Amino acid sequence: MEKPIGQKIRELRKRKRISQMDLAERIGLSFQQIQKYEKGISKISVSRLQQIAKALNVDVCIFFEEESNKNSHIMEDEQKYVSTPYLDKRERELISLFRSIDNKMIKEGIILLLKGIVEQNEK
Repeated sequence: MEKPIGQKIRELRKRKRISQMDLAERIGLSFQQIQKYEKGISKISVSRLQQIAKALNVDVCIFFEEESNKNSHIMEDEQKYVSTPYLDKRERELISLFRSIDNKMIKEGIILLLKGIVEQNEK
């Protein structure tokens, strides 16, 4: 799991035109450690990933998206996951319920349903 997350870190960092050195300074690491994370050599703790997300101004959730959507939606995802400091009670409930579903097809169906609702709401 380290490689896909490392690749997303690298993609987001480059998209935002942040060097490895700048990212490292923002979170108090060496640029060599950032290189190790991006190459998938070193494991990344959740707290470190949260620091990286904050330094890149994205929500940590972006690192856990399925790989099939990685390239086609990275720019769109970056917009969706701009860091929000707090989730309200209903948002936390929605995430908790969604995470409790084991079936990937059901999860995809829910996502498609929500996208359809949002599209209709925007018209």
